[in-house]
Amino acid sequence: MKKLLLLTTAAALLTAFTSCKNKMDTPFSEPEMVSVTGGTFEMGATGVATPVHDVTLSNYSIGKFPVTQALWEAVMESNPSSFGGESDRPVETVSWNDIVGTTGNYMDIKGIRYYEDGFIYQLNAITGKQYRLPTEAEWEYAARGGTHNSPFAYSGSDTPGDVAWTGQNSAIDGTMQTHPVGKLAANALGIYDMSGNVWEWCADTHAAYTAEAKTDPLVTGGGSARAIRGGSCVDNTSFAHVSARSSFAPIIRLCNIGFRLAL
Repeated sequence: MKKLLLLTTAAALLTAFTSCKNKMDTPFSEPEMVSVTGGTFEMGATGVATPVHDVTLSNYSIGKFPVTQALWEAVMESNPSSFGGESDRPVETVSWNDIVGTTGNYMDIKGIRYYEDGFIYQLNAITGKQYRLPTEAEWEYAARGGTHNSPFAYSGSDTPGDVAWTGQNSAIDGTMQTHPVGKLAANALGIYDMSGNVWEWCADTHAAYTAEAKTDPLVTGGGSARAIRGGSCVDNTSFAHVSARSSFAPIIRLCNIGFRLAL
């Protein structure tokens, strides 16, 4: 079964490579990724997301920044974002389905099926890699600084304005909005904008936490709503807490929801 899955994924990548060859002929910069050493951490926080429970993760990589409008446009040849003007702002107004896809050829990566009409399939076709969405656990572990296990409420600081664009500091000419990525301080891993700017889609379906310890968890049951993390430029700072959670149906597109890649 494992060999069949590998062959299926390889075939999907080959088909995608052929169909997207024209995109590879144009200048393209791959997303910057940060290596995250696996480990065990306490996921959740009292008064924010409970029960707090132990999670153990393997090594992985995660985007240094949220996916930008420039990267989305390079891959998809369109820009759906509501806040334009600067291509290094995070892409938003993209649904989980826009990212993962719903039809055509597919590739299975870490428990999620990515379809040909979605951004990630198209990105993988160009790069030959297996980019994916992070799990909720991977997202939170990276936001906390991985093995650094930073004690901060926000990703890199206890002062939200140091690291996060929220409803408190994002307004320009009276309008709360996104900002170019990487303009505030990074966390201990050198990752930017994990608190604030845009909510970020995760791979998991949204479900209540349970107390037992978990290893490399991916939640796929309990309904269709998908987890989002990080808060945004139009929200209260409480939503930017590293443990704060929310969710939306996978078809929803909002001007304050984007995403970050994992590998």
